[in-house]
Amino acid sequence: MLWSIRGQIGPEADPDKDGSGWLWEIERGEQPNVEVRRILVTVTGQAFDFESGRADDTSEAIRTEGRSEIERVIQWGNPRDFARNSRANREPHLQGF
Repeated sequence: MLWSIRGQIGPEADPDKDGSGWLWEIERGEQPNVEVRRILVTVTGQAFDFESGRADDTSEAIRTEGRSEIERVIQWGNPRDFARNSRANREPHLQGF
């Protein structure tokens, strides 16, 4: 069964961490058996501050408030089983709930 984007819950920021992002929900299934997952897309403060050298997917994630990363993630079979670490603090970081 395919995942679809339910919507963005809103921006997220943790004062104890470098960076901020957006919390999204995805879903699959039909009522009454809808499965919902939350995914946090975060971008480091360094990536926000410096466009030069920023990975293209990071720029797109910032421009779309994380939606571009969510569109990529819903193609995966089981989004719960992922954690994409940022490479050199320049790519979006995804965290599933």
